[in-house]
Amino acid sequence: MSKLYSARVCPFCHRARLALAEKNIAHEVVEIDLRDTPKWYLELSPKGKVPLLEHEGHRLLESLVIAEYAEEGFAGPRLLPADALGRALVREAIALQGDGFMKATMAIVKERTAENEIKLHEALAQLEGHEWYGGPYWVGSQCTLADLALYPFFERWPQWDLPWREGQYPELDRWLDAMRSRPAVQKEMSPPEFYEEQYRKLSKVSP
Repeated sequence: MSKLYSARVCPFCHRARLALAEKNIAHEVVEIDLRDTPKWYLELSPKGKVPLLEHEGHRLLESLVIAEYAEEGFAGPRLLPADALGRALVREAIALQGDGFMKATMAIVKERTAENEIKLHEALAQLEGHEWYGGPYWVGSQCTLADLALYPFFERWPQWDLPWREGQYPELDRWLDAMRSRPAVQKEMSPPEFYEEQYRKLSKVSP
Protein backbone atom coordinates (compact mmCIF):
# COMPACT_ATOMS: atom_id res chain seq x y z
CA MET A 1 0.00 0.00 0.00
CA SER A 2 1.16 3.53 -0.75
CA LYS A 3 2.09 5.76 2.17
CA LEU A 4 1.63 9.53 2.18
CA TYR A 5 3.55 11.64 4.69
CA SER A 6 1.46 14.73 5.14
CA ALA A 7 0.66 17.71 7.36
CA ARG A 8 -3.06 18.37 7.20
CA VAL A 9 -2.63 22.11 7.71
CA CYS A 10 -0.44 22.40 4.60
CA PRO A 11 -2.23 23.35 1.34
CA PHE A 12 0.36 21.51 -0.74
CA CYS A 13 -0.23 18.28 1.18
CA HIS A 14 -3.94 18.92 0.67
CA ARG A 15 -3.33 18.83 -3.09
CA ALA A 16 -1.73 15.40 -2.87
CA ARG A 17 -4.48 14.04 -0.62
CA LEU A 18 -7.15 15.27 -3.02
CA ALA A 19 -5.44 13.59 -5.98
CA LEU A 20 -5.22 10.26 -4.16
CA ALA A 21 -8.83 10.56 -3.02
CA GLU A 22 -10.13 11.46 -6.49
CA LYS A 23 -8.30 8.44 -7.93
CA ASN A 24 -9.57 6.17 -5.12
CA ILE A 25 -6.02 5.05 -4.36
CA ALA A 26 -5.73 3.07 -1.13
CA HIS A 27 -3.01 4.60 1.02
CA GLU A 28 -1.87 5.14 4.57
CA VAL A 29 -1.49 8.70 5.80
CA VAL A 30 1.31 9.51 8.25
CA GLU A 31 0.79 12.92 9.84
CA ILE A 32 3.95 14.99 10.32
CA ASP A 33 4.02 17.72 12.96
CA LEU A 34 5.57 20.75 11.25
CA ARG A 35 6.25 22.34 14.62
CA ASP A 36 8.49 19.46 15.64
CA THR A 37 9.58 17.39 12.66
CA PRO A 38 10.54 13.87 13.84
CA LYS A 39 14.18 12.95 13.37
CA TRP A 40 13.19 9.71 11.65
CA TYR A 41 11.32 11.71 9.01
CA LEU A 42 14.40 13.79 8.23
CA GLU A 43 16.04 10.54 7.14
CA LEU A 44 13.29 10.19 4.50
CA SER A 45 13.10 13.87 3.59
CA PRO A 46 16.34 15.62 4.67
CA LYS A 47 14.78 19.09 4.52
CA GLY A 48 11.64 17.90 6.29
CA LYS A 49 9.47 18.69 3.26
CA VAL A 50 5.94 17.38 2.93
CA PRO A 51 4.12 15.84 1.16
CA LEU A 52 6.14 12.72 0.44
CA LEU A 53 4.67 9.64 -1.23
CA GLU A 54 6.17 6.17 -0.80
CA HIS A 55 5.10 3.60 -3.37
CA GLU A 56 6.76 0.32 -4.27
CA GLY A 57 10.06 1.34 -2.74
CA HIS A 58 10.17 4.76 -4.38
CA ARG A 59 9.79 8.16 -2.72
CA LEU A 60 8.33 11.20 -4.42
CA LEU A 61 8.30 14.78 -3.17
CA GLU A 62 6.37 17.84 -4.44
CA SER A 63 2.59 17.98 -4.48
CA LEU A 64 2.14 18.32 -8.25
CA VAL A 65 4.62 15.54 -8.95
CA ILE A 66 2.66 13.26 -6.62
CA ALA A 67 -0.63 14.30 -8.19
CA GLU A 68 0.61 13.58 -11.72
CA TYR A 69 2.06 10.25 -10.58
CA ALA A 70 -1.32 9.32 -9.13
CA GLU A 71 -2.92 10.20 -12.46
CA GLU A 72 -0.44 8.37 -14.67
CA GLY A 73 0.37 5.39 -12.47
CA PHE A 74 -3.06 4.31 -11.28
CA ALA A 75 -6.45 3.46 -12.68
CA GLY A 76 -9.51 5.47 -11.70
CA PRO A 77 -11.18 8.69 -12.79
CA ARG A 78 -9.02 10.80 -15.08
CA LEU A 79 -7.49 13.97 -13.64
CA LEU A 80 -6.08 15.07 -16.99
CA PRO A 81 -8.02 15.36 -20.25
CA ALA A 82 -7.48 12.62 -22.82
CA ASP A 83 -6.41 15.06 -25.55
CA ALA A 84 -3.07 16.84 -25.75
CA LEU A 85 -4.63 20.32 -25.91
CA GLY A 86 -6.70 19.66 -22.81
CA ARG A 87 -3.64 18.49 -20.87
CA ALA A 88 -1.74 21.57 -22.03
CA LEU A 89 -4.57 23.82 -20.83
CA VAL A 90 -4.48 22.18 -17.40
CA ARG A 91 -0.74 22.73 -17.08
CA GLU A 92 -1.12 26.29 -18.34
CA ALA A 93 -3.78 26.91 -15.67
CA ILE A 94 -1.52 25.57 -12.91
CA ALA A 95 1.28 27.86 -14.07
CA LEU A 96 -1.12 30.82 -14.12
CA GLN A 97 -2.29 30.05 -10.60
CA GLY A 98 1.26 29.82 -9.28
CA ASP A 99 2.59 32.94 -10.98
CA GLY A 100 -0.27 35.18 -9.88
CA PHE A 101 -2.78 34.04 -7.32
CA MET A 102 -0.60 31.94 -5.02
CA LYS A 103 2.17 34.53 -4.84
CA ALA A 104 -0.37 37.25 -4.10
CA THR A 105 -2.08 35.10 -1.47
CA MET A 106 1.13 34.27 0.35
CA ALA A 107 2.19 37.93 0.26
CA ILE A 108 -1.00 39.19 1.90
CA VAL A 109 -1.03 36.37 4.45
CA LYS A 110 2.48 37.44 5.45
CA GLU A 111 1.78 41.18 5.41
CA ARG A 112 -1.69 42.71 5.21
CA THR A 113 -1.14 45.95 3.29
CA ALA A 114 -3.27 47.96 0.86
CA GLU A 115 -0.76 47.22 -1.91
CA ASN A 116 -0.90 43.47 -1.31
CA GLU A 117 -4.69 43.57 -1.20
CA ILE A 118 -4.76 45.28 -4.60
CA LYS A 119 -2.39 42.64 -6.01
CA LEU A 120 -4.59 39.87 -4.63
CA HIS A 121 -7.70 41.31 -6.28
CA GLU A 122 -5.80 41.67 -9.54
CA ALA A 123 -4.86 38.00 -9.33
CA LEU A 124 -8.44 36.99 -8.52
CA ALA A 125 -9.72 39.02 -11.45
CA GLN A 126 -7.23 37.18 -13.66
CA LEU A 127 -8.60 33.84 -12.47
CA GLU A 128 -12.18 35.03 -12.85
CA GLY A 129 -11.57 36.21 -16.41
CA HIS A 130 -9.84 33.14 -17.79
CA GLU A 131 -11.60 30.96 -20.40
CA TRP A 132 -13.71 28.47 -18.41
CA TYR A 133 -14.71 26.37 -21.46
CA GLY A 134 -18.27 26.12 -20.18
CA GLY A 135 -17.24 25.29 -16.59
CA PRO A 136 -17.82 24.77 -13.80
CA TYR A 137 -14.22 23.48 -13.63
CA TRP A 138 -11.09 25.05 -15.06
CA VAL A 139 -11.22 23.36 -18.45
CA GLY A 140 -14.93 22.60 -18.63
CA SER A 141 -17.04 19.83 -17.15
CA GLN A 142 -14.13 17.64 -15.96
CA CYS A 143 -12.42 18.13 -12.61
CA THR A 144 -8.68 18.07 -13.25
CA LEU A 145 -5.36 18.63 -11.55
CA ALA A 146 -5.81 22.36 -12.18
CA ASP A 147 -8.81 22.37 -9.82
CA LEU A 148 -7.11 20.22 -7.19
CA ALA A 149 -4.01 22.43 -7.25
CA LEU A 150 -5.99 25.58 -6.49
CA TYR A 151 -8.80 24.52 -4.16
CA PRO A 152 -6.77 24.00 -0.92
CA PHE A 153 -5.89 27.69 -0.78
CA PHE A 154 -9.54 28.71 -0.89
CA GLU A 155 -10.46 26.32 1.92
CA ARG A 156 -8.04 28.26 4.15
CA TRP A 157 -9.40 31.70 3.31
CA PRO A 158 -11.73 32.03 6.34
CA GLN A 159 -8.75 31.62 8.66
CA TRP A 160 -6.57 33.99 6.63
CA ASP A 161 -9.44 36.52 6.63
CA LEU A 162 -8.72 37.56 3.06
CA PRO A 163 -10.92 40.11 1.26
CA TRP A 164 -13.79 38.55 -0.67
CA ARG A 165 -17.12 40.21 -1.34
CA GLU A 166 -20.10 38.01 -2.19
CA GLY A 167 -20.88 38.12 -5.88
CA GLN A 168 -17.65 39.88 -6.78
CA TYR A 169 -16.27 36.84 -8.59
CA PRO A 170 -19.27 34.80 -9.84
CA GLU A 171 -17.25 32.30 -11.90
CA LEU A 172 -15.03 31.54 -8.92
CA ASP A 173 -18.11 31.22 -6.71
CA ARG A 174 -19.58 28.71 -9.16
CA TRP A 175 -16.29 26.83 -9.24
CA LEU A 176 -16.08 26.73 -5.43
CA ASP A 177 -19.65 25.38 -5.20
CA ALA A 178 -18.75 22.63 -7.67
CA MET A 179 -15.57 21.73 -5.79
CA ARG A 180 -17.25 21.65 -2.38
CA SER A 181 -19.85 19.21 -3.71
CA ARG A 182 -17.24 16.62 -4.72
CA PRO A 183 -17.01 13.56 -2.43
CA ALA A 184 -13.20 13.62 -2.43
CA VAL A 185 -13.16 17.29 -1.40
CA GLN A 186 -15.68 16.64 1.36
CA LYS A 187 -13.66 13.65 2.57
CA GLU A 188 -10.47 15.71 2.86
CA MET A 189 -12.11 18.92 4.10
CA SER A 190 -11.16 20.43 7.47
CA PRO A 191 -13.31 22.95 9.39
CA PRO A 192 -12.22 26.57 9.92
CA GLU A 193 -11.65 25.83 13.61
CA PHE A 194 -8.94 23.33 12.67
CA TYR A 195 -7.04 25.90 10.62
CA GLU A 196 -7.47 28.55 13.29
CA GLU A 197 -5.87 26.31 15.90
CA GLN A 198 -3.11 25.01 13.64
CA TYR A 199 -2.03 28.37 12.27
CA ARG A 200 -2.04 29.83 15.77
CA LYS A 201 0.30 27.05 16.91
CA LEU A 202 2.54 27.43 13.86
CA SER A 203 2.81 31.19 14.39
CA LYS A 204 4.31 30.55 17.82
CA VAL A 205 7.23 28.62 16.38
CA SER A 206 7.83 30.76 13.27
CA PRO A 207 11.08 32.76 13.27
